[in-house]
Amino acid sequence: MDSDLYPSNIFFDPMQLPQWQQIGQLRVLRGLINGNFLLKSFIKSLNEEIVQDQEFEENNDILIGMLESLRTYGYTVVTPYSDKTFRVQNPLTRVDWIKKTVEDEEGSRIEKVGAQFVYTDDLGNSTTEDCYFQDQLNEDNEVTAAKSFFFVWKKGDNVEHAYMPIETKWCLGDMDLSILTTAIAAQQIKSTLEVSAVKPFFLHFKYGENASPEQQTKVKSQMGYVGPNAAFGAKTTVVEEIINIPCSDIPSSLLSLDKILQIFANITHLPLSYLMGERQAGGLGDTGESTDMVKLRERKTTILQHFNSVCTEFLTAFGFKLNLDIYAQQAEEEKAEREALLGQSQDNQKGGGKPNEKNTNA
Repeated sequence: MDSDLYPSNIFFDPMQLPQWQQIGQLRVLRGLINGNFLLKSFIKSLNEEIVQDQEFEENNDILIGMLESLRTYGYTVVTPYSDKTFRVQNPLTRVDWIKKTVEDEEGSRIEKVGAQFVYTDDLGNSTTEDCYFQDQLNEDNEVTAAKSFFFVWKKGDNVEHAYMPIETKWCLGDMDLSILTTAIAAQQIKSTLEVSAVKPFFLHFKYGENASPEQQTKVKSQMGYVGPNAAFGAKTTVVEEIINIPCSDIPSSLLSLDKILQIFANITHLPLSYLMGERQAGGLGDTGESTDMVKLRERKTTILQHFNSVCTEFLTAFGFKLNLDIYAQQAEEEKAEREALLGQSQDNQKGGGKPNEKNTNA
């Protein structure tokens, strides 16, 4: 079969292009979050659900943006404006840190007092904004630029993590090397499965001994159009030599994907059902909460509590009071509903005997 023609009609997953393997770059992390089906669930979907569970009337996008920046890149800068709006500065648009030299008993050292970010509008105009981590005052002690809030999700250990962004020396997000490599491996298996499912077989045939180069070219050209909605024409002797070879990758890919999903669920502490979008069998009994829901609420609670502890200054200053007990409350409400339904079912069973039955011993 002519490799230039087959399988040119199959769409290949762009997430398998080489640049998506360069996970030491912040832009690659952003691309993986948006394009990898596991990382999208682990970061974006989880963030959105946690914020929406709080049921704030406005500024949900600000909190979601903060969570995404913190959990993806390890840090975020949030700038408030006089019109009561906010901007979550994207670490990808950071130009540089604003630094100053500090003198103390230990000598001189450099500290970051702000950061510069660049914005580009739809016309291509670029604007650079200086964001300081303290209020900027003029000679009359008036605030000329409100403080921007700088938060770090987890502090690094001053050692750059291998194959990860250089920022891991001083800040860490929720994605480590094991999570990233497992997610990328799952994407590769998924891509193989999709290609195999689209073209679950290929055709092989032998040229006749007397086939001229011109005849071979014609047959190859015709075979290049073979597909579910196409046909080709050739002599009977040629057609009889065509052998249908089924693809064996589908069962193997399904098994591999199932196993790697279990691994990803384990290292992210998420239930497998959350990643697959469906509830699995098993639980804590008819009157108990499903193990999947318990694990999901525990994961959400951990993220919510950590977010609150990291960003307390901003959340308090602008009235974002997070309900840290929301998932425990949801569990109690659902438990009460189940008990009520169970009680109703038991009452119906008790009243299910023969009506108006008389006591014959009276």
